[in-house]
Amino acid sequence: MKIKYFYLSLLGILCCTISFAQSSLGIRFTPNIIGQPKVDNDSPTRLYGENHISFDSGLDYTRMFKNKSFGLRAGLGVGIVDYNYVFEAPRNAFGKMTGEGNIYENYNFENYAYASLSLAFVYQFKIKNLQLETYLGATKKFYEYANESDGFGLALNRSTPYDFDDPNAGPPDLFITYPPINGRLHVDVPFGIGIVRKYSDRSSLTMSLVKNWNISPIAKGDLFVQAYGKSYNGGEYSPRSSYLGLDIRYSYELGKKRFLRVSKSTEQKMEEKSGFKKAVFIEAFGSGGLGSINADIRFKKNHNDGFGARLGFGKGVFFQSETRTNAARYSTLPISLNYIKGKKRSGLEWGLGISPEFTFSQVSHGPQVSAFGFLNAGYRYQPLKEGLIFRSVWSPLISTLYGLEKTWFGVSIGYGFK
Repeated sequence: MKIKYFYLSLLGILCCTISFAQSSLGIRFTPNIIGQPKVDNDSPTRLYGENHISFDSGLDYTRMFKNKSFGLRAGLGVGIVDYNYVFEAPRNAFGKMTGEGNIYENYNFENYAYASLSLAFVYQFKIKNLQLETYLGATKKFYEYANESDGFGLALNRSTPYDFDDPNAGPPDLFITYPPINGRLHVDVPFGIGIVRKYSDRSSLTMSLVKNWNISPIAKGDLFVQAYGKSYNGGEYSPRSSYLGLDIRYSYELGKKRFLRVSKSTEQKMEEKSGFKKAVFIEAFGSGGLGSINADIRFKKNHNDGFGARLGFGKGVFFQSETRTNAARYSTLPISLNYIKGKKRSGLEWGLGISPEFTFSQVSHGPQVSAFGFLNAGYRYQPLKEGLIFRSVWSPLISTLYGLEKTWFGVSIGYGFK
């Protein structure tokens, strides 16, 4: 049975057999650390890949079976797989066979972009006062730029420049070729477990730790290495889409509003009436790059402290555009979880997040989509009711393009309210 018919059948079962069940729509963002490529190299050289920051996001539809704590979730998604290679070997292993020290080559490839279909079994349960959710499913990924074979090579320590277009130049010292990947079966298996936080009868936020296993490599590259005058053929270098990430999902329940027939104390009613503390602010530098506009919400009603989330839009680093005469900047989407210590106006803020960078322009050198992770640590002033908000944070960045930037800070000003 072809994979498309398999998914159509499962979606038909999802929509038809449980039509009277509780259902919800969700939007999800999953920053993650992508797994290292698989390497099979018999030569005396060292070839490996590094862990990189990537992301996955999407929309989904969940139907829970009637009067049950389990159901099915179908989704559409997009994402990137960011990968690289590092090649290390003694200089005298190549070309002139002379020289001291090691050759070190670290090369970042263009990201693999994909669209995906997913289906997962969902189970919700409680432990004491915590509402938890776990899921296990399968994801079919459709990769772009996949209809042609690809490859790359290195010619090292040569006395004359190496011409890759000259058929008489002989083989390079490192050569990896990839077959076309369009139309191949790419299936991942994600498993997640997390905490559900309800904000009303209809809306909730779920944060899950998710582990994604890649069943087959994106592209199984054939590896050729030439070192110390010997050839090593038949190795493998295969980028994979396995990752460990943080699943952030906001969902909204459909159907009739449910009313709970339980009495509530005056304190509970006052807390529900007060609502969640919110803030909007403009940040110079910081987690958005050059600057960003942001919205922030606390997860605990009527409290300035505790856990919260932040979403923004900003401008990142410069890139050279093929369609514009001047250099342009990437757009950024800073997304983070944060924690504030301090119940009054002043508090210490810690945060962890990711900022996807993207542009719709053609880039001369580099990808159209990338990402950087960030940490936040600093001071935050927020009103008890409504008024001015101020932030000053140390915000080191870990970029897929430029590595670690430790001396990065951010300053924010905005307005806080309930």
